[in-house]
Amino acid sequence: YIYSLLKKEPQTLQQFAYKDLLTGADNRNRFVTDIHALLKEPKDYAMVLMNINGFNFVNEFFGFESGNRLLQHIAMVLHTNVCHEERYYRDSADHFGMLLTYHSQEELIDRIRNIQQEINEYTVSPNQDYRINCNFGVHIIQADTPWDAHRHSPDTAINGALLALNSVNGNTSNPVAFYDEALYEKASRRYEIFHIVMKAGAYKAQNSGEDWKQLIGSRAVEL
Repeated sequence: YIYSLLKKEPQTLQQFAYKDLLTGADNRNRFVTDIHALLKEPKDYAMVLMNINGFNFVNEFFGFESGNRLLQHIAMVLHTNVCHEERYYRDSADHFGMLLTYHSQEELIDRIRNIQQEINEYTVSPNQDYRINCNFGVHIIQADTPWDAHRHSPDTAINGALLALNSVNGNTSNPVAFYDEALYEKASRRYEIFHIVMKAGAYKAQNSGEDWKQLIGSRAVEL
């Protein structure tokens, strides 16, 4: 199989490496490669991650073919809503991302709402009135801050947007969240608590219950 791939035309091999074969969108490899250079430009950008609320229900209730057609529809909507200096990609399952030029929060929210509206125009089933709701996480990358290899890296941009997305997953009344320092601090505390609990579990296995309670009580964090 590998030998047969190597014999294919370079364009075909590039498609395997950089394209999502279901939707025709760029995959994460191509997206990260492209935005690495874009984030060095003197422009403000917004990294936007999105997913579909209840996508598993679409697959289970309407069938995988309907789910695949919905993903293709979303890719088409994103394709028609990004310009030449912007990028979009499909990550996996119902997860998509965009790097959009940023002018103001109001303008960006209007763009996101338009994208949501166009996505929702898709009819999952002619016999069912099923609304497609999406959630969006946004990380703003501003050009007026000194360029930093870590702060302006694709991974940092994506991770910030992912934290924002996770904070509104399943929220239909307020589906858009913006990454900020408060969100970062909250995630850091949760990460610290997780490691405290894991450490405490190992400690409890080797010490008395009172010693374990003392360890937890001394490191408890209110969220």
